[in-house]
Amino acid sequence: MEFAQLKAFVTVADERNLTRAASLLFLTPPSVSARIKALEDELGYQLFIRTPTGMELSFEGRQLKPEAEQLLQNLDRFSDNAKRLQGKIEGKLSIGLNTSPSLLKASPLVAGLQCCYPQLEVSLLPSISARICEQVANGTMDAGFVYGATSQDSLAKVHLQKTRVIVVAPQSWQYKLHNLKPEELARLPWIWVSTVCPYIHLLENLFGVGCSPTNVAASADDEQATIDLVKAGVGLGIVDENLAASELEKGSVVQVDIENTTIDLSLIYQSRRRQDPLILALLQTLKGTWQL
Repeated sequence: MEFAQLKAFVTVADERNLTRAASLLFLTPPSVSARIKALEDELGYQLFIRTPTGMELSFEGRQLKPEAEQLLQNLDRFSDNAKRLQGKIEGKLSIGLNTSPSLLKASPLVAGLQCCYPQLEVSLLPSISARICEQVANGTMDAGFVYGATSQDSLAKVHLQKTRVIVVAPQSWQYKLHNLKPEELARLPWIWVSTVCPYIHLLENLFGVGCSPTNVAASADDEQATIDLVKAGVGLGIVDENLAASELEKGSVVQVDIENTTIDLSLIYQSRRRQDPLILALLQTLKGTWQL
């Protein structure tokens, strides 16, 4: 019985889909299937029932999944303790970025890590908050910056700041935006966000839960893309005020006069990895970088 087989078993059980599990494990579906088959052959019974919609755990699989998860956690703890006894931090640390690296102080954070832990290799992975939460939860990413609340018990977070979020419009629209009501704004063209974007809750506060503008000109979860589309005259957009500051100063976009709001910016990681040397190194450096 091998670590890789147990990891494949637990990941497929969580995802209930061979292709998704393979993607998370950075393997091909046949490779994951082969690992599951080898584990089943060793145990002597089937762990999954193949259905048209995916992979469901068999009775035996349901009984063994908690034990497999515990074994993986024990192996993680063993590795962590071994690293602590060695007195050195080394390995790879992946960090998800949900917005501009400069706003997240990514450069001084990485510089601080490299200064204190020269054998640590840091990867910065641009993404969106929802995907970062998913990848940190399933272990394919070590930590990440996210907006909004996290509802998963498996995730711990460090609150960094409240970020002010504003609505911006093309510069040429500034004279027609004065004193518009939300329902009138809704009839203008918008750069909208996906339902997994934390900003959707802020927009629901503006337009009402379940409502959306009647004129969606484009969709974008990337804030720089939103600003570029607003500058091009495509429509209104919602963005981090800090990210729009330079464009507001230059006058290439204008701020819409509505009630603005804030959203939490946090760093998340797996709760069970609180004592992981990599996470401890990251948290210690984060405190210095953000002056927490």
